[in-house]
Amino acid sequence: LDPSGSRTMGYYRKRDLPYYHRLYRTFAMSDRHFCAVLGPTFPNRHYLLSATSAGHIRNDLVVATHTSIFERLDAAGVSWKIYQSDLAFGLLYAYVQAHSANVRPIAEFYTDAAAGTLPQVTFVDPIFLGDETNQNDEHPPNNVQLGQAFVAGIVQAMFTSPLWTDSALFITYDEHG
Repeated sequence: LDPSGSRTMGYYRKRDLPYYHRLYRTFAMSDRHFCAVLGPTFPNRHYLLSATSAGHIRNDLVVATHTSIFERLDAAGVSWKIYQSDLAFGLLYAYVQAHSANVRPIAEFYTDAAAGTLPQVTFVDPIFLGDETNQNDEHPPNNVQLGQAFVAGIVQAMFTSPLWTDSALFITYDEHG
């Protein structure tokens, strides 16, 4: 923590995040990412899942009733699941709550990847509600190496999956910084 504000902005070096540096040397990377809302996680995650924050500007726990990607996927006959480490953000949508069978524990992601049975669209959520010893969502002030290890596990599961040759994997963040 930096309660005095002496480090208002910082960065990580290659030695801090060696896995990410290797990953980004091998695969395409977008280094011009801008968040949809100059604000916190929830409004930006709403943009990811529904192309709007529906007026949300804070991390408020309001059940969203507006259309999300999940309705659109179902309407198009495209299978989907959310694999949660502790909490699926998608559960803030009434539609996802009504289709909660599509929200599964993270352990099932690894099983489904190995078996080649992942749905056509998969969302994977990290641990949001842990403490500094296990929270791996990479939000400050948490240890980014835990997030890096989490991502490495997801990527490795995809590399070794029978689905790898026909898959696209996107690692996204809900806001800048």
